[in-house]
Amino acid sequence: MIMKITSREVLCARGNPTKAIPACLISVIVVLMLLSSANAEERYSLLSNLKEDFTYAATSPSRMDKRSAIITLGLIGIGAILYTQDEKIRDYVQDHKTASLDGIFPLIEKFGNGIYDLGFLAVYGGSGYMTGNEKMQAVSLHSFESFLVANTIGTV
Repeated sequence: MIMKITSREVLCARGNPTKAIPACLISVIVVLMLLSSANAEERYSLLSNLKEDFTYAATSPSRMDKRSAIITLGLIGIGAILYTQDEKIRDYVQDHKTASLDGIFPLIEKFGNGIYDLGFLAVYGGSGYMTGNEKMQAVSLHSFESFLVANTIGTV
């Protein structure tokens, strides 16, 4: 399920205010990125850090040792096998579903939804900002960077 939130919903409390909560939390993260610094001596730069992170991730295969390459190729192979069997797996799950599993899956789905991760990061980073805890701010910003890099690479 994709939730589309407009700036109007964020800036005013018209309509269903619960739709604006995730957008407000994300807005807190953006404000934190602009106002806080990961290091007291230099200003935090999201774009610069993302460029470094993407470059590091893209060049990571060149830094693999033999053991890491074998593990990576094994995981890619397992992923390929599961991909080819996707329809059979789906049919099996549909044929063996129960009422209790139908109740559990919506809860499990929330763990894969990034809006909850971003909400947690906003609350954590906002708490760090309000208490003046630079470590909490830095952790939330680095986690946000990791979220962006991992989700971009995962989507590709």
